[in-house]
Amino acid sequence: MCWDICFWLMTAVIAASVCGAVWLALRPEKKTPIMTPLNILLGGTFISAYIGLIPVYKTVIFDETGGAAGAVKTGMLALVNSLQVFSMDSDAEMILSTVNESGSRLAGAYSLTMAVLSAAAPVLTFGFIVSFLINFSAYRRYLIRWYRDAYIFTELNDRSLALARDLRMGHRRAAIVFTDVFPGDDEVSAERYDAAKALGAICFKKDVLAVDFSRHSSSAEISIFAVGTDESENISQSMKLIEKFSSRKRTTLYIFSDSVESEIAVAEAKTGQLRVRRVNEAQSLIDRILWEDSGRLFLDAKEIHGRGPGTVPVNVTVLGMGRYGSAMVRSLAWYGQMKGYFINIDVYEADPLAEEHFAYICPELMAPEHNGSTDEGEAKYKITIHSGTDVFTRSFIEAFKKGLPPTRIIVSLGSDERNIRAAVDARAFCEQMGIHPVIQAVVHDTDTAEVVNDAVDLRNSSYDIQCIGDLDDSFSENVVINSELVDQALKRHLAWGSEEEFWRYEYNFRSSIASAIHQRARVGCGVLTGEDPDVDQVRDLEHCRWNAYMRSIGYIYSGSRDKSTRNDLGRLHHDLVNTSLLTDNDRKKDTNI
Repeated sequence: MCWDICFWLMTAVIAASVCGAVWLALRPEKKTPIMTPLNILLGGTFISAYIGLIPVYKTVIFDETGGAAGAVKTGMLALVNSLQVFSMDSDAEMILSTVNESGSRLAGAYSLTMAVLSAAAPVLTFGFIVSFLINFSAYRRYLIRWYRDAYIFTELNDRSLALARDLRMGHRRAAIVFTDVFPGDDEVSAERYDAAKALGAICFKKDVLAVDFSRHSSSAEISIFAVGTDESENISQSMKLIEKFSSRKRTTLYIFSDSVESEIAVAEAKTGQLRVRRVNEAQSLIDRILWEDSGRLFLDAKEIHGRGPGTVPVNVTVLGMGRYGSAMVRSLAWYGQMKGYFINIDVYEADPLAEEHFAYICPELMAPEHNGSTDEGEAKYKITIHSGTDVFTRSFIEAFKKGLPPTRIIVSLGSDERNIRAAVDARAFCEQMGIHPVIQAVVHDTDTAEVVNDAVDLRNSSYDIQCIGDLDDSFSENVVINSELVDQALKRHLAWGSEEEFWRYEYNFRSSIASAIHQRARVGCGVLTGEDPDVDQVRDLEHCRWNAYMRSIGYIYSGSRDKSTRNDLGRLHHDLVNTSLLTDNDRKKDTNI
């Protein structure tokens, strides 16, 4: 009976530890310094081995001597030999022979289970020792640098590595720390680990929450980047990091996420002394493209269509409506509000419900009374979404060639390979039409981007494709930390609000960013600038831009000019009207200085 009971207890503990380890591996945010998959397996193996050895030493000791002394001796020998299992020093021959001679109907299964435990225990022990030594070395190197500025990454991946490389160039003495690092057996993981070591980075196998950074000098800056590939884990870790570092000055947390969940979490978090910055990668890329464009889009259109009287058409073709394409279309609607110009945006997307999805995000932007309107005092744009059109089909070629000749083409189809192929094909179609617009393709791999930027055909004619969004450009100090655009946007916001509100609320951050981008574009293309611009025209232009911007983020008219009808939770605004309906006080707000 004892053998049977111990066998089932032993197998139950093994099953429970394996399930627990797997669950924790799938839910890494639940890990603690003690509760790790390896530690759970180690503990389960030890308990199983101890339970499995009790009947063995009961047969050898207790059944011979009996009494309290025999029971104690049985328990102690089972404990000692459980430890010896992990060091490959247990008496395996005696254990297995005792099991086989027990007469239990489960003797065969019992022997097999004990053999598996004896083989698994030393392997787990080796893994634990290696993990301990790696973390010990990392702690030693980290403590040596306790007084230096530190850049801490929650994960080692291509994005964090690109940012770390750029930071190292400008901060030679800073401590660069990667957490949750597993060298791995695959080539990519090994290359990343080697690249991190080449930077002189400190690599912890532990999760960022399990590493004690509290001993870091209070006079040094700490920057933490929640930049993992699992966005939900980024948010979960960030909330715990905010709680952990809220009382520490000179600390900044960067959360890489574009989800609504992260927006709400940042707005509601009690950050204390901690500075929190949310990085929306897709929107940040689009913002940077338009900021660097500096009105070039309008000058190119004027160059193509002539400098005569009348409205100059600006024709932009967007291939793909993923998160980059959708963000670009919404941004172009307000960016294209420039006196003397009318922006046409043609979008091609394979999803047959692409227009429906887009109209769901920004209903009033796509409403017939606004989309395509040429009324004075209103935003002027035309968005045409060709839903269900695969760009690698004949129907696309026919529609593309029959459409308005593009001033610019932006390609974002979801992968570098597809984007490059579509950009090259688009260049061929444009050459066939006798036009040569700017073509920008989203390409993340830096080496590939360099090749495409310099690519020529067999007659040495340049493909003239601009790659945007490569990791080295997107994940750099000047973009993530010291962005000129964000700095200008903050200055605009401080004219009426506080810095805390700028960072905390997405509404404040985004509106100031858009305003700064459009102001730079106005200066770049020379619209309503100079020593004495017409104030009324400036106000009209700014309100038209603001109307398009608000609609691009989902706002609709509240139905009344009464200020009390504004409802940001319901995305309702009383000022989303034609400029002719504004009061004098409202128009003064639209003076874009």
